[in-house]
Amino acid sequence: MSEVDLIDDDFEIEDNVIEQDQAPNKPVNVLHAPPREQIVADGQRFEQRRFTGGDTLDEPVTTTIMRDIKLFGRLLLQTVGFQQKETATNREWDLWGPLIFCLLISVVLSIHLGQKRSQTFSIIFSLIWLGQATITSNIKLLGGTISYLHALSITGYSLFPLLIAAIFSRLVSYKLIRIPISLISVFWSAWCARRGLGFAGVQKSRLFLAIYPLGLFYFALGWLCILA
Repeated sequence: MSEVDLIDDDFEIEDNVIEQDQAPNKPVNVLHAPPREQIVADGQRFEQRRFTGGDTLDEPVTTTIMRDIKLFGRLLLQTVGFQQKETATNREWDLWGPLIFCLLISVVLSIHLGQKRSQTFSIIFSLIWLGQATITSNIKLLGGTISYLHALSITGYSLFPLLIAAIFSRLVSYKLIRIPISLISVFWSAWCARRGLGFAGVQKSRLFLAIYPLGLFYFALGWLCILA
């Protein structure tokens, strides 16, 4: 039997299968059936199913950027307290916020140091990331349903008030005026972290154990804003 006959036989079998599947007793839902591709080679039929999930490789770059920007805005609003109730945003996380706020705080605190600018930037940036990693590990070890990266996202977004304090310290040279602003920013950051971690799955009975070292870390950053 030739290869052409094999291919024809395969198509006849396939036609019979399709007729049986489309019988009145077995309706076929064409709208929800996954797309298929038929490949016939060497007398054998191979069926391929296309992936119909969340593939974003073919979407425009602008669509990807706008989606990330919108998520960044939602997470920031949720973290700093402008959304007062628990929403689906509390289950989302990314690391853009921690990275951006860490970079901005390091740049602002080292911008007027002249030749020591690069060294100071490296030290502050490293201290923030090491502090974040250590504190997030403590939060994860306390239990709950929150993941490590989710906790890192919340504590990173909570740096936003301290960024305000750092910018204010660049605009005002009097330390007596910097002190209350920095203290308010520290308490605001700690409140944001407590609220976000509570929504994200940290056990309420262990929230204080999670927030206490985090508050000390934020206080150290606030003190840097005063002395800068």
